Amino acid sequence: GDLWVGTDGGGLNRVRPRVFGVQPDSRGLTIQSACDDRQGGVWYVNIGGKLSHWLGGNLTQYDQAQGLSDPNVRTVFVDRSGRVLVGTTSKGLFALHDGRFVQILGNATNTAPYISVIYEDRQGRIWLGTEAGLILQEGSRWVVYTTESGLTANDVRAIEDDADGNLWIGTDGGGLNCLRD
Repeated sequence: GDLWVGTDGGGLNRVRPRVFGVQPDSRGLTIQSACDDRQGGVWYVNIGGKLSHWLGGNLTQYDQAQGLSDPNVRTVFVDRSGRVLVGTTSKGLFALHDGRFVQILGNATNTAPYISVIYEDRQGRIWLGTEAGLILQEGSRWVVYTTESGLTANDVRAIEDDADGNLWIGTDGGGLNCLRD
């Protein structure tokens, strides 16, 4: 698939299609979380906690004016229903409703609200990785798993489930944990 071009004094050049592109408004930023949405857009968070949405060539940024009372967003996730969820460093979890973010989980779980990762498993359940444990949304209540529940460390950084229904939890300092049944 390469195109070879002979030049007059410039040698032989190989022309390849460009595989990667940079979203222009993100150039120079450190992106810590990104996900796509059902409209073909991309949500992303950069170091410093700024939340942005790129859709159809337009960039929209979200902050306190749109309901994010914590300016330090850590992670963004769009679930299967299309709901945009945002985890912050001190105010917990927010969901986008009619153009505004509404807090849906704060200190009610008695855990540190610093959310590092949001994940939806194959069953459609929402899991949160925080500095103080793993949190599962079951209907309107939240269940917290910590070292007292068997985690090797409370600081959860990565979550993934497998085809057998096992939940894999990456921790800071505690290795990889597996939650079965």
